[in-house]
Amino acid sequence: MPDSPDPPDYPPEGREHPHRLPRGSYREPGQPVFVSIHAKAAPTSLASPASAAPIVDTMRIVAGAEGVRILAYCVMPNHLHAVVLLRDEGGDLARWVRSVKARSARALGRPGLWQRSYWDRHARKFADLGTMVGYTLCNPVRWGLCESWQEWPWCWSSFHEDSPGPDPNPPIQPGS
Repeated sequence: MPDSPDPPDYPPEGREHPHRLPRGSYREPGQPVFVSIHAKAAPTSLASPASAAPIVDTMRIVAGAEGVRILAYCVMPNHLHAVVLLRDEGGDLARWVRSVKARSARALGRPGLWQRSYWDRHARKFADLGTMVGYTLCNPVRWGLCESWQEWPWCWSSFHEDSPGPDPNPPIQPGS
């Protein structure tokens, strides 16, 4: 199926990330992708309730608008990890990331909060998905912020009922 055309001004000339896959890769329904978004200035306080709650809320709002399903996330003091997939045709991972960055910075009153780019990794096989989710959830443990990921209030996974963080996905409407 051909990709939908991009607006002629996107991405702006010279702003394409040098390690990006072809644009169609970011619009493939059902493709799990690990995303890492970093704040410009460190240290910062993204993991405080006053910051993390609006970030998670923004992910939920934008996920509904962009057709993205969040499988796992972790808000850290200076970055955000998420494992996401596109739910249907018309979703766009790059647009989701841009919207999360812009809206969360606005919600926090911190323009320029995020670095311009982000890192991503596409799952090539089913086992990669488990690795991505495990890496995302165990990030605060590796940083020495807690003993178990279940102790970190800003971690969540659709694969674990005991996830402490709020579910970032909008409710699925019947028939959608």
